[in-house]
Amino acid sequence: MEQVGTAHEGEGDEGGGNGIHEGGDPGRDDRGSPCLRRVRRLEERGVILGYSARIDPAAVGRQFVVNVDFELAGQGKGLLQEFEQALASYDEVVQCRRMLGRPDYQALVAVADLETYERFMTEELMALPNLGRLESRFVMKTVKSDLTV
Repeated sequence: MEQVGTAHEGEGDEGGGNGIHEGGDPGRDDRGSPCLRRVRRLEERGVILGYSARIDPAAVGRQFVVNVDFELAGQGKGLLQEFEQALASYDEVVQCRRMLGRPDYQALVAVADLETYERFMTEELMALPNLGRLESRFVMKTVKSDLTV
């Protein structure tokens, strides 16, 4: 599968960047327009965390989406950190949240198909440290997907 980079690729490189600061009139003041100055202030204050692109999951072989609930065997701080680091290390895991109550964690996994998920679940997820139980639910239809604010 072709790898898709993050929206931050090229930041800090010559000619790179996030696109919003590019262009403009070379003879114009470097401070930019009032709108651009406001965007820069929001970036500096940490209000704008970054930029992203909405990608068609099927175009990158990630059209099979699974909601996975995890319950841990133990609750010690080190156990939680170890579990979180291991789960977050997988590219297939596109979201992960620690929950208040049950389950302990919820993750969104995106893979090519059921066979790929079965292999990922069996070989990787079932081997996560401190795992007590996991439950998978398959997405039948995405009605709304808008993670922007």
